[in-house]
Amino acid sequence: MNTQIEMFAPPKNRIRRFALLAFYTFLISFTWACSDETGADDKGNISGVDTATLTVTPGSVDFDLINLGETDQRSITISNTGSGTLRISSIEIIKNGAPNANKFNKVGDWEPRNLKTNESFDLTVEYAPVDPVSDSGAIRIRSNGSAGGTHDIPIRTTANPPQIFTPRTISFERVAPNTTESQIAIVQNIGRSPLIFQDIILTGSSAFSISFPDPNVSIEENNPETDTDNWPSVLEPDESFPIRVYFAPGDTEPANSELVFYTNDPNDPQYKVDVIGNSGAACMNVTDEALINFGASPIGRTSRRAITIENCSAGSELVISAIEISDDGGGKFDVPAEFLPPGLLDEPIKLRPRETTNFTVTYDPTDEVEDEGSILIKSNDPIKSSLTIPVKGKGSHVVCPEAIAEARIAGTTQYKDELLARPLQNIEFSGTRSSGSSQLTYEWSVRSRPSNSQSRFTPNNTVAEPRLWLDLAGDYEIELVVYDADGLASCEPSIVTIHVVPSQEIHIQLTWFTPAVPSPRNGNGTDVDLHYRHPQGTKWNDRTYTVYWNSKASGLSWGSTPALANKATLDIDDLWGVTTENINHVQPLNGNYEIGVHYYADNGRGGTDATLRIYVQGVLKYELLDKRLQNKQFWRVGSLQWPSGDMIWVDQVVCDHTLAGFPNTTCR
Repeated sequence: MNTQIEMFAPPKNRIRRFALLAFYTFLISFTWACSDETGADDKGNISGVDTATLTVTPGSVDFDLINLGETDQRSITISNTGSGTLRISSIEIIKNGAPNANKFNKVGDWEPRNLKTNESFDLTVEYAPVDPVSDSGAIRIRSNGSAGGTHDIPIRTTANPPQIFTPRTISFERVAPNTTESQIAIVQNIGRSPLIFQDIILTGSSAFSISFPDPNVSIEENNPETDTDNWPSVLEPDESFPIRVYFAPGDTEPANSELVFYTNDPNDPQYKVDVIGNSGAACMNVTDEALINFGASPIGRTSRRAITIENCSAGSELVISAIEISDDGGGKFDVPAEFLPPGLLDEPIKLRPRETTNFTVTYDPTDEVEDEGSILIKSNDPIKSSLTIPVKGKGSHVVCPEAIAEARIAGTTQYKDELLARPLQNIEFSGTRSSGSSQLTYEWSVRSRPSNSQSRFTPNNTVAEPRLWLDLAGDYEIELVVYDADGLASCEPSIVTIHVVPSQEIHIQLTWFTPAVPSPRNGNGTDVDLHYRHPQGTKWNDRTYTVYWNSKASGLSWGSTPALANKATLDIDDLWGVTTENINHVQPLNGNYEIGVHYYADNGRGGTDATLRIYVQGVLKYELLDKRLQNKQFWRVGSLQWPSGDMIWVDQVVCDHTLAGFPNTTCR
């Protein structure tokens, strides 16, 4: 019995082998379990060497403006850029810390998963706004690759308010006494939610009145006798309706009125349109002409406000003879000589129709009291020949915010405060480096631009990062003022200067202004065309030898080398007068190139004023302003000689049917 027991008793070396095997098994298991997360340093301590890293591109989900009732989608990429396995345990959308955020929806696969090194996947979020206010939320990811195990990716949207738009000025030139003329303006909702009209009223001179044409009938076919006194109560986004304004003066004196739209537009609930009659005389608009308000301004520091003067006349020069302080508020307000329009100290300055100039008012408060003063502007505007503008401000010990404006050409990365750009490029602005003691709001403005430029900020001038399309060559000066939560403005505006210079050897630029359509838009305007003819050409509409709307690129080599064939080109054929027409010529052959302008269609709007600018080697060499043309007339400008760049002037206006190649159409 004892012997049998000894037979089954393991020897000591077998016990040792079994124990050693168990120890190695445990060690291997422990090492395998920690292999993708831990390791040992030089001193033998356990440390992380194979860790997962959660990376999100881009770092936020940002939605642009979108109409109510519509949807938009944005995607982000989730990646593991670490060396260990990324284990994602949950993915959800939250708002105010709670799951299932309203208005944001998951699209596609949002299931938890594991990602090896360099693996990635996409998450898509859908946004469906139901009201005009902005929304926000976050994508919350729980994983072993985030600090604290949680990573929140912000979701941001832009407010979608309604926005009214119509020409800010409706101007009638001289109308004979006891006669009546009318114009139609288009009222639009360019916002992203319904625009509601509470009232529309006309104040001021009784010589003006309004009615509402049938919005379902084209302007050309609309009969004033069918007009009514009713307007639509609601405009959906991108909808519009017409309003007819009548002017029936009893004399030849200028008359003024104001058309006021009461709406739910949060930025302009009382949208005002100036209505001017007998406006063939000079016309002056001044920014902040009701009041230049500095608000609370820091004591011991000079605050500045840039003021823009515009000639709002359709065809007359505006002569400014003086800009001066009429009441300096005890030495607090000033218009320094160095900030006056150039030349004004020596003699009156003249502004062509739609041209602008600037001056700057300064404020130096000394204590915490409200200061008042006034500015006097003298001009040949018969209505505002001596315009007095009140100025006020209040000293404060608070620190004003700082405005920092920067810009870059779209597609580039470097922001600057001075740019060299080309015509038709887009400029992206940024005020995000501005600073203050609280949340800032932004106000961008175009202080100066080439005459006839119609570029506007998009989506508007109150966002931190708007865009501007450079429709014309020349210099642009853009100003940024920022305001803190208490309404305190930046002490000084920040300025971005853009020099727009053509890169081609020859750049010809055509713009036009039709007094009957002061604010043209697609579907409402006039059509004027630029023509550029090769030295061998004999017809103004020959598609081989003339570049124009029906032949936007030359039909043979116009360049000095075979590789430069078809290098005389028309950028844009503008059908309504909302932008410009440009013809560019790269490395032209020697010869004389004919330039002409054709008034193709007035669409019942009458005469137009054409302006032609010719750039040679990037420099504005010739400028012909406001050439009056009637329907179907052709303006033979002259011949541009190359390589000298000199002009042989013709400057002749004829009917198009007298020119070779044009149809037999009578001028009217």
